Amino acid sequence: MQTITDLDDALLRNPTSIHSFDELRYRKFWQGYFTNFNIKERKNPRLHKQYLPQRYWKYLSEKQVLPNAERLRKRR
Repeated sequence: MQTITDLDDALLRNPTSIHSFDELRYRKFWQGYFTNFNIKERKNPRLHKQYLPQRYWKYLSEKQVLPNAERLRKRR
């Protein structure tokens, strides 16, 4: 049995604050990769939902809305 004590209110409001700098960098990298790897013309939402149901999307960093997503998109 494990007991958690001394929980900080700020941590409860923002749980991502406990992530290390490397974790945040990796998430940003993965979001940029996901943004650039997708080809608009070949988008198939039905197949995408078949492979990965929408209920799991909230746990994926590449599915999170980025405030600077346009900056991560590479110009081709």
